[in-house]
Amino acid sequence: MNAAQPKDRCSWWIIAAMATVAGAVAFWRTYQVMPWHTDMGHIFDASYRIFLGEIPYKDFLLLISPLTFYVAAACMKLFGFHYLVVRVYLAVQCA
Repeated sequence: MNAAQPKDRCSWWIIAAMATVAGAVAFWRTYQVMPWHTDMGHIFDASYRIFLGEIPYKDFLLLISPLTFYVAAACMKLFGFHYLVVRVYLAVQCA
């Protein structure tokens, strides 16, 4: 059984390295390109308003469905109010 342990450890390190590289590429691509959301201010503002308790379509206008903004607001509540929280969420969503 000891002979199998190094192989298992090696495969876990390879998987972790691949996941790290994939996350870094997704974060870079979102940070540099962001093909489907060109206005980060719009996303951040709507998420912040939901974070404060306002209701989309009642308190402010949205032109797209609000799921992205609700999830970003939930991430703000979990990880704190910061621009980078929304940026990382969008990188994960694009990946």
